Amino acid sequence: MFMERFSSKSKELWRGMRRSKPLTSSNMDTPLKRCLTVFDLTLLGIGNMAGSGIYVLTGTVIRDKAGPSTFLSYMIAGITAFLNAICYSELASRIPKAGSAYIYTYIASGEFLAFLIGWSVILEYVLSVASVARGWSGILDTMTNGTIKNGTIATFGRFPAHTEFFGEYPDFIGFLVVLFLGVVLSRGPKLSAHLNSAVTMCNLMVIVLTSGTMLSHVTQTGSKFAPASKGGFFPHGFAGMIGGAGTCFYAFIGFDAITISCEEALDPKRSIPIASAVSVGLVMTLFIISSAALVLFVPWWEVDRTAAYTAAFTAKGITWARYVTGIGSVLGLSASLFTSMYAMPRIVYSMAADGLLPSWLGYVMPSTQVR
Repeated sequence: MFMERFSSKSKELWRGMRRSKPLTSSNMDTPLKRCLTVFDLTLLGIGNMAGSGIYVLTGTVIRDKAGPSTFLSYMIAGITAFLNAICYSELASRIPKAGSAYIYTYIASGEFLAFLIGWSVILEYVLSVASVARGWSGILDTMTNGTIKNGTIATFGRFPAHTEFFGEYPDFIGFLVVLFLGVVLSRGPKLSAHLNSAVTMCNLMVIVLTSGTMLSHVTQTGSKFAPASKGGFFPHGFAGMIGGAGTCFYAFIGFDAITISCEEALDPKRSIPIASAVSVGLVMTLFIISSAALVLFVPWWEVDRTAAYTAAFTAKGITWARYVTGIGSVLGLSASLFTSMYAMPRIVYSMAADGLLPSWLGYVMPSTQVR
């Protein structure tokens, strides 16, 4: 008797874990207001990709992996991301629902795997928000010569159990930034899209301006660009360039924010593929030009690992460009932080609508369309 009941319950559990979401017209209906244009979606993807990667990863890849061939690493990573984005776009066109990888897994592989994927995506965005907010306040503190850090420690002291996993002091600036962006998000998707578009456009102008400045002051030409004494064009070998592409791919993570928002797109079957292709293509082009300009501007072995562009302008005595780059870093991190906070509630909403999270987490306010 016990074995029969155990077997029956096991089969029932297995069927539940494999239960998939059917593709029916009723399941494609949405209570959300479709208000996002191709332009909004494109800048949403660009803001998530061009946020921190170009300022954080480029110096490390140049110094430790690819050297002068870093632009090839960005090219390979960009092409790979483009192919991924096209796959996501096709799925989003067929299944225009919020949730991205979660909802695709639910339809294709069942409820249990979808539950795991959904929580993985939520964790990804939670960690992204925490780390980017910390980085945002860190850059602002650097621009103020440590005033924020020193003032906070003098007022509140240090954490008694400081380790590499916890901060040295309470980060009130990061908390306030997250709180402010949360208030903006609570006003609805259209206002959120407008703010993201403005911040991202400013960041793009900073990238174009700094790249143009570096190209107008090129000093590393001919044999100086990749001297044989420093390893030539591939100082760490061809494998180093390929390894650099793997690192550079992290700069393109974020294009899925477009597909997460497809339930609010005006015409998802048209706008999602266009926005995905344009955003990845534009970001790849900017990364290639910017990284190439940097190694033409200063010797690649002198590039700073942590603040590549700021240190390069400082070394050349171009002070105004140093501060512009700092502003660009803040803008880029702001866009990355904002888009992560924008995407995460849509995953939660999608899971709650499917019954995998409490239903109240999927409630949508009629006035602001905030969930």
